[in-house]
Amino acid sequence: MEESRIVVGASESRVKRGWRFSLTCGSVVAAVVAVGLAGCGDNSTNSPNSGTGTESGGGSEVQTAEKKGKAHPPNPPMFEGWEQPDLLLVLTGEQRGYLEPCGCSEMQSGGFSRRADFFRQVEEKGWSYLPLDLGETLKRSRAQDQVKFGTMLKGMGDMKYGALGLGRAEIRIGADVLLANHLPDQPGGIPFVSANVVLFDSPELGTPLAYKVIEQNGVKVGVTSVIGKGYREELMPVGGGSADYKIEDPEKALPPVLEKLKEEKPDLLVLLSQSPEEESKALAKAFPEFHIVVTAGGVEDGEIQPQKIGETWMVVAGAKGKHLVGIGYYKDKPDQMKYELVELDMQRFGETPMMRELMKAYQEQLLAQNIALDVSTISHSRETKFVGAARCGECHTKAYMKWKQGEMEPIAHARAFKSLKEGRIGQKEGWISRIHDPECLACHVTGWHPQELLRYESGFVSEEKTPHLLGQQCENCHGPGAKHVDLETEWKKSLKMTP
Repeated sequence: MEESRIVVGASESRVKRGWRFSLTCGSVVAAVVAVGLAGCGDNSTNSPNSGTGTESGGGSEVQTAEKKGKAHPPNPPMFEGWEQPDLLLVLTGEQRGYLEPCGCSEMQSGGFSRRADFFRQVEEKGWSYLPLDLGETLKRSRAQDQVKFGTMLKGMGDMKYGALGLGRAEIRIGADVLLANHLPDQPGGIPFVSANVVLFDSPELGTPLAYKVIEQNGVKVGVTSVIGKGYREELMPVGGGSADYKIEDPEKALPPVLEKLKEEKPDLLVLLSQSPEEESKALAKAFPEFHIVVTAGGVEDGEIQPQKIGETWMVVAGAKGKHLVGIGYYKDKPDQMKYELVELDMQRFGETPMMRELMKAYQEQLLAQNIALDVSTISHSRETKFVGAARCGECHTKAYMKWKQGEMEPIAHARAFKSLKEGRIGQKEGWISRIHDPECLACHVTGWHPQELLRYESGFVSEEKTPHLLGQQCENCHGPGAKHVDLETEWKKSLKMTP
């Protein structure tokens, strides 16, 4: 085995490699600047740059050029010191519905707009590139997610993605939705690929494709994907099944697909493995013909270097769209690929008009379909109603006045709804309203479950119908207060009646 040097940031280690590669780290840990908007709940992580807040978001609009670089020094230029590759393979996945950072913190990473800016910068370098996505684009399978799925596919098409693997989220959204959105022959269409998923027991439907071979700048890339046994069991419990889809054992499905791929004589073979890491490792060992295996289930911020499984690179590209992986391929030295984990931070990547228009169209669709008004309601464990901060303020005067003052501050609970409608103070012009987006409303009004993104029965409905529940109010933390108000009112009455 030949010895080579791996460079990760400023540190070096010497390891034995049969396939040489070099590494640079495009990530600098960002410190989150908390702004006091409550309720992002399950959208936060333990990572210091955990990223994307609510899933629809749009926070890239609040990140102005004047503010860039104030929190910490900018990350180094991406692919610094690289010789121009014949092909830059770009790997993403496990988006989980996060179109944009929500804006709760300026230092959040990710978003489609910044990703599009990444590709713009790659094009400015004159580099050829091919993006592939592992799948798991969504987090849920509600009506809003169907709208979002179409939006994400449009965005990925605009970014020239070559293929999208199918994960649990894509299966759960429904076979009919997949068929309606699989338009690979149309401009900007993205083929769905899977070696072991068949819809409606009809392989002849043409979706998903068992594999895809894509040639870019003289480099042929063969790609397929699988849903692993562990995730398959979530979708198809033992003894269960579905008329809409079948998922074959990946170890049975891959051999014939791999043979067809090899007949095309690709330079690179890529497996998009919708499997936990250990299962992806097993697949890499069982099918060493794959040069790259992209795995699900890894760390959220991605891995700064690939793991070697024999001669195969196993890649963790991260989740929620905060990072991507770039792999440089050189035809004259195919055993010396380069790798970089790129953080889509606000210092190096900005908003793009194309994705801004996409977000605007998405919000308009939510309004047209009345998604926020049609969302299911849930009962609150307290079995009482929300009354609004003004009622609380009848007794808790000092606390209420403190809250009320926030309406005039740039960032405050009282201004939470207004920030969806107009942006932060000074950003009203050109702002894209999110007041019809349940994923935004859940943290910016009163009476919604912030993790489940569902409205409580007496919670906020609309600015017109429930103006008393605008913004983040007392009851989001203390619970609905109607019974408390009634008890206090009765107690005061009893005091007046006491001789």
